[in-house]
Amino acid sequence: AVDVFVEIVDSLDQDYDTLWGSMIKQALRRVHPEFNESYYGYRGFSDLMKDVESRGLITLEYDPDRGNYKVEPKR
Repeated sequence: AVDVFVEIVDSLDQDYDTLWGSMIKQALRRVHPEFNESYYGYRGFSDLMKDVESRGLITLEYDPDRGNYKVEPKR
């Protein structure tokens, strides 16, 4: 799940200045329609994002106005 997530983030990062968690989830489901984070043991998509952040692969910043996470890949 982490590899697939990072693959999508890297791809979207080339085309967008700001990445949002919802944008990543939509792209991931478009590219991998069978993907389901619960299959990998995550309760929800935000748990997957937090795990990817804990591995040092991205930085998350929650935007309470949008109710969404801003995602920044680590280079």
